[in-house]
Amino acid sequence: SGAAVCGVAILALSIVGIAFFVLFGIASVPMLGCILAVLGPPLVVLGVSTGMISIYGPKLGIEYAALALLILALSLLWSSYACAGLCRCVGWELHVEEPQFLQHASR
Repeated sequence: SGAAVCGVAILALSIVGIAFFVLFGIASVPMLGCILAVLGPPLVVLGVSTGMISIYGPKLGIEYAALALLILALSLLWSSYACAGLCRCVGWELHVEEPQFLQHASR
């Protein structure tokens, strides 16, 4: 049906949003990385929720979406700790700095 196609399209869009966030957020494109950092999580929530609701219906879809988002959050949390540990193990330091354009804007 049309709702299922729309839900799958929004789910695919959220996956593309995550990919762009990872690619550009890590790269040194501060403005685009900042925009995607703001837009990425809502796109993921909207995409997962809409996709699950359109596939499983309102009640079951919301429960599956909540479970999927919880699993995603826990896996991202675990992978960030694992990545930090691996980087320290090989002698790399992870430095998170404020983007340059924010420093210039505050002056």
